[in-house]
Amino acid sequence: MKKGIIYLILTGTVFFAAYLYASSNMTKKEAVTAETESILISETKIGYSDVRKEIAEDEAEINEEQREINAELEEARIEYQNKPSKLAEKESKYKRKQEELDFERKELQFKKDNIDLLAKIKDKRYQIHVEKRKGNPDWNVIEKLTSERNQLEAEYDQKKSNYLYR
Repeated sequence: MKKGIIYLILTGTVFFAAYLYASSNMTKKEAVTAETESILISETKIGYSDVRKEIAEDEAEINEEQREINAELEEARIEYQNKPSKLAEKESKYKRKQEELDFERKELQFKKDNIDLLAKIKDKRYQIHVEKRKGNPDWNVIEKLTSERNQLEAEYDQKKSNYLYR
């Protein structure tokens, strides 16, 4: 929470400084360009922290699922200690759940290892969004950004495929 407040204050200070600098030394068009660049830099940092936040949420969800599987398995072992066939059936069910969870954990590790690439993809998406929202969007820039984003996504997908299915 404190980091978020500090980040918000710093971001506001950067915007204000960019505005002051722009208003004193630049034309209006140059000022808008400088402010847009400042916003993009700030949003890139936010995008990176958003990716980290998504990863942390995924990790918490996986950990909670693991706790549930462990608790249910322990309950089954107590409940069916005198019924080996029923216990084996329950253990088989939890083994499948555990395999699925292990795969999710492997996907999560891949995301952690490629956080920079995920942040770049998020950044390109934001840049496309900003360009489309302009009063007179430059479609050549949008096409270029979209192409760059698609290349990053293809690289991510290829790496993910190689990592998960090797």
